[in-house]
Amino acid sequence: IEVYNRKAQLHSKCRFLFDKSDHVVLCHVSNTSGGDSISRYQSLSQGWNFNLLNNKYSAVTKISCKGTQSPRLEWKLGTLAAGSFLDRQTFMQKFTFRGEDLKVSFSQTGHLMKISIGNSYRIECSLLKTAILEFGLASWEKKECHLFIPLESIPVMLRKTGEEEKQVRREVDHEFLKWLAIHPVLMLKIALTEEDDWVKLRNVFSSPNVIPFPVFDSKINIRTEDSESLNDQQSMDLGQEFLEMDFESKRTILNAEWKVLIKHSDLVMNPPRIEVENLMKEIRSNFLIGNKTESMRTALACSFTSRKHESYWKPFKHILNEERKLLTSVSESTLKCLESPIPDNHVQLLRLVVTPSRLIFQPGVPVFTSRLTRMLAGSHNLVVVSFRDENMQKRLGDVFQRIERFLADGIDVNGRKFKFLCASASQIRDHKAFFVEVQCLSEIYSLRKLIIAEPDHFNTSAKYLSRLGLFCTADKPTIDIPLSMVKEIDDEKAGDGTLVTDGSGFIKKSCALEVFKQIGEEVPSAFQFRYNGMKGVLTVLDDAYVEARKPGAKILYRPSQKKFDSDHITMGVVKCAKAHNLYLNREAITLLESLYRNGKEKETWHLPNALINLQEKFLENQADMFLSSIEARETLMQYLPSQEVKDIGEYFDLRREPYWFRLLRHCHVFGVTDLCKKTNIPIKNGCLAMGIPDFTNTLDNDEIFLQVCKDDEPSKIIEGTVFMYRNPCLHPGDLRIVTAVNKPELHCMKNVLVLPTASDFSLSAMCSGGDLDGDQFSVIWEKELVPPKRLQFKALDYDKLPGNPPDVQEDAWSQPNLSRFFVDCMQNEMLGRVAHMHLALCDILDSGAVDPMAQKLAESQAVAVDYPKTGVAPKVPKEALEKVKDSGYPDFMQKKTSESYPSTKTLGKLFQASKSYLFGFEISEEEYRKIPLDQSLLVPGYKEFIATAEHIYKDYIVDMKYLMHQFSLKSEEEVILGKAIKLHSLLDADREKVMLSLKENFQALQRKYKNIIVNHENVKNNIEAMASACYYVAYNQNIKLGNRPFLSFPWVVGEYLTAIKRRDCRIPPKTLESVIHAELGESAKLVVGKLFPNLKNTVKEKEQIFVSVKEAIESKHSSGLFDISPYGSTSVFLCEAESDLDICITVLPEAFNKIQSKNKEAFENLDQLDKSRHFLENFISPAVDEIFDEKIDLIKLDVPVIKGAIGGTNIDLSCNIVGLLKTNFLLTIFEKSPELFVVFWIIVKWARYSELIKYLDKDNAHFLTAEMYALVVHLLRLKIEDQSSVATSGSMVKDLSSLMSKIGPESYTSVGEKLHNFFKLGQGLAKEELTINWPIPEAPPVVISAANVYVFSKACSQA
Repeated sequence: IEVYNRKAQLHSKCRFLFDKSDHVVLCHVSNTSGGDSISRYQSLSQGWNFNLLNNKYSAVTKISCKGTQSPRLEWKLGTLAAGSFLDRQTFMQKFTFRGEDLKVSFSQTGHLMKISIGNSYRIECSLLKTAILEFGLASWEKKECHLFIPLESIPVMLRKTGEEEKQVRREVDHEFLKWLAIHPVLMLKIALTEEDDWVKLRNVFSSPNVIPFPVFDSKINIRTEDSESLNDQQSMDLGQEFLEMDFESKRTILNAEWKVLIKHSDLVMNPPRIEVENLMKEIRSNFLIGNKTESMRTALACSFTSRKHESYWKPFKHILNEERKLLTSVSESTLKCLESPIPDNHVQLLRLVVTPSRLIFQPGVPVFTSRLTRMLAGSHNLVVVSFRDENMQKRLGDVFQRIERFLADGIDVNGRKFKFLCASASQIRDHKAFFVEVQCLSEIYSLRKLIIAEPDHFNTSAKYLSRLGLFCTADKPTIDIPLSMVKEIDDEKAGDGTLVTDGSGFIKKSCALEVFKQIGEEVPSAFQFRYNGMKGVLTVLDDAYVEARKPGAKILYRPSQKKFDSDHITMGVVKCAKAHNLYLNREAITLLESLYRNGKEKETWHLPNALINLQEKFLENQADMFLSSIEARETLMQYLPSQEVKDIGEYFDLRREPYWFRLLRHCHVFGVTDLCKKTNIPIKNGCLAMGIPDFTNTLDNDEIFLQVCKDDEPSKIIEGTVFMYRNPCLHPGDLRIVTAVNKPELHCMKNVLVLPTASDFSLSAMCSGGDLDGDQFSVIWEKELVPPKRLQFKALDYDKLPGNPPDVQEDAWSQPNLSRFFVDCMQNEMLGRVAHMHLALCDILDSGAVDPMAQKLAESQAVAVDYPKTGVAPKVPKEALEKVKDSGYPDFMQKKTSESYPSTKTLGKLFQASKSYLFGFEISEEEYRKIPLDQSLLVPGYKEFIATAEHIYKDYIVDMKYLMHQFSLKSEEEVILGKAIKLHSLLDADREKVMLSLKENFQALQRKYKNIIVNHENVKNNIEAMASACYYVAYNQNIKLGNRPFLSFPWVVGEYLTAIKRRDCRIPPKTLESVIHAELGESAKLVVGKLFPNLKNTVKEKEQIFVSVKEAIESKHSSGLFDISPYGSTSVFLCEAESDLDICITVLPEAFNKIQSKNKEAFENLDQLDKSRHFLENFISPAVDEIFDEKIDLIKLDVPVIKGAIGGTNIDLSCNIVGLLKTNFLLTIFEKSPELFVVFWIIVKWARYSELIKYLDKDNAHFLTAEMYALVVHLLRLKIEDQSSVATSGSMVKDLSSLMSKIGPESYTSVGEKLHNFFKLGQGLAKEELTINWPIPEAPPVVISAANVYVFSKACSQA
């Protein structure tokens, strides 16, 4: 027995299976009684109890038993059960299917497991999504095998409604699903009826394309016990004492209990129900006896529990107690702050997810207040409820009856009753709603009447719910304005009768000054608002103008702005007019290309080239931030306060200082990811602006006025031909080509798009049916992108679109009717699906968006957008659905589940040119680099404050982690910049508002800690020494305060660090190069650790094939005739599973004696090439006939070769001595410098992914693999003094393992340095033909064309 004295989790991908204290033991099972070894092992697994050292330790074993045939996919089941593990070898069975016709079938491609339960039910379980605890356990008996799969989400259960497989409906109320939600381990008792069934089943377990996680053997004892009660809603008796408490105390208890419920619904944590109930009782009882601090401590400890560093077997109670110990040292003041770290005008909203089988509690998120949240702030608890499937997606199938029940009847949470109150249009689209804690339904009706006093005036639920939703809009409350000062003016119409002032009114400048003084902001030219029962935009005009229209009025509104009567008179500011940076998206690019492809202006309007050039320019700018300190500052100023960045950037090199470098890296990742995944191309000559009507009536048809004033830049009035559109834009007529003009009368309007009123039509309505109630319009004046005017397509009349009109109802305001409408919205919610389908359809159709089929689909999208407001359902053309279904999706949509094809249109080319950016290294933060300390920031006396700074730093870490937890973020950079790489699906629909709220929350946290540091009682006049100590505790890696340092901590008092630096004026330590080398090295180590097992298996499989070929040849001809050696990618361990196996046949002198004497003279007159042809054709080819599945002799080629295949692996047999010499050269390089193998391996991986060299079945590579090897050798200046043969073991697998064993942890910084140098040097190659001479005399020079050098240089620049 060989024991590896290292932590087991470092050896395995199954971090949940192993504890830190576990050991991996490599055992050899003696085969003493004959038979094959796998049968002997099977006997062991059936008879052994899987215990070691007198049953002191339990064990699991892992063996690979991959057969040569395809795995058997269908199996009969004896039992299907839900339950949970009591320990590693005891399973508690809770709900069981027995005695029915049970079968399980696995998928060989989709990782989908289907379980049939008689003729009644089918369970579908995605093993990638529902079972991502990364392991399964198998317990073997002679005639059966129990397979245990711990789940992280609940599978789908379907009731069969007919004979066809698709004739099913989703089952949501079955007890089996409810038991799985509480005891989330799936047990399958698989029947082994045939003698060799165990071999076939092990083949299934060993096939990662069938079961994508390892299955370990163990011996599991199965127990059953009486069932507890089942209820997916938590209920407790509130008690009289609780009911008599004040509202704030009740809210505090709810927030504390919510933290426990979050863990209760987390299947990975899976705390026992009794422990959850005890925790909630403890929180309540502590609160009731006055021990509020202990209640908070318990709740907070519960929220911090995680299995990030713990196994599946660690009891929840143990993890909780560890967190409790950590929190004993956290001050009471910090605990209190953690309960309410909420900035002004924010409220923390609790979140709950209703799935088909359970309730999932989510952490509260601080969001901007709305009129609704402010109205209920002191009296009612609000919860945002989302309806999702088990994987948090909106694909709910046919479970709407359950959802309607929750909407109509409410949700019970620990004895509290939450009922459906209202939802905004955007919430309905995202399947969300506000639920409020009430005692009875009549209270709900009373609350709604506080918003709309006369609900009987509405005859459709759609209109009533959309009006209630106006109170859900986040806004900033300002001053009260009496209704007597708010007066109505008429709406204005265009020549065709459409409104040109829809949603837009006026406000006096003096009144606007009061409004914006209240929130501390400058007065814009216009702003979106909520007031009374009104919504829309108010344009800020001189008092005289408003006074002339209606004397005594402060606000002039139009009929189109008033939606209902209300007595709310507080002005709420929703959004200010601002010229936002513009990003061209896929929809707009699709429309532009459709006009381009259907026009005849291709010689004058070079749209595809313009788009590709813009993308390349953006990517170059993304790299410039690391090369230029000015670019670094400019980049960070887009996300952070400009003056702060300027001040710090004056004395610190932001590219090299570790904290600021991290921020830059995040900016780069965010920008590139957005470009690659969404084709968001930034447009410098363009902006996104709020639309307002022309109050001067001076603009003519197709004229606009736009004056842009961004940040510190001077104002700029746009003139000339431009195009404009509004998202979503799917119809070709949504893109309008107009003229921007300079009108002196409108110079007072900045950062708003002024549209004509004295015109024949409504320009806003032509842009996707837009209006002027806050809609943002994209305007682009980039000359290369603006289409010729004659290409403009006829606009769609959005008012005349076909649809299914809503039903007129009595009691449209009633709970059942509103619930029914909400569910109808969910069932008819097609917005995202139609947009995706339209994008795919436009790529499939030659004419793109101009095609009549695409236009019909665009029309249905327009109806779908307004469905939550109107109740008018869209009609989706079936022929469009079928077209996309038959053709598949273009590659740029990155669909995982559908057939995909490489797009040849512009979007496809943009994606293919940028997708190499998606090949990236994940930076290991658990083994983070040594962060350099800038000694110039350590001022005299700082050591006296280290203890104080450390104490504050601990609190800061807790606060930051809590903020990250609330917004489901992974790094502090996302918090600081307010930019999430990947936002939780529950928050992504409101990304803009969520990110704005995140920024404000972090700014509030900064203010809090700056105040703590500056005003600490120990500091007095030594603030710089204190700031220096804060810097030291965050940057000093010897202080163990968590896996990842929060480097943002000292920059809370960044002005004091800047002051220290200003005085010192020393050059900061040069860290950038070493940082890049160290991080690339750490990243390379991760890549190697992840991919090496697969490489080893691949080399092993190739070697087995090589050995079979060699043995076949040597069985026909004695071993002294030919030297048979592998060369190429397999021989130097740079192969993929799909790589060819290259074999070199070296003809030895003895082979010449086999030539018959009568032919010898003629043979000796042949040149070397023809001699090789002779031996390949007459000796080698016949010898491999029997073992090759297929074979073709290409003997007449300039390089004669025999091509064949064995088991899917292509084989090339040749006499390529030069290839063998190159192999020997590389192996010698690797032998002398083992880290160079890792460098080669990663570069070749990158080159394959970037399609520089051949990968999979794609033939669009620019280079041969050997040419890429030559480039690496050339750029890294590799050479050897002695070209002697490398000593090998005779086994490629052993040689590979030996090579890897020589690469120690310290080697990886060198790996990082060489990778960095390679890409730098590659980027700098001159755009001319390149000739490379191998350091081998026999090898011919490698010539790379100027075009390919350019491609390679650009790829290196991107990397």
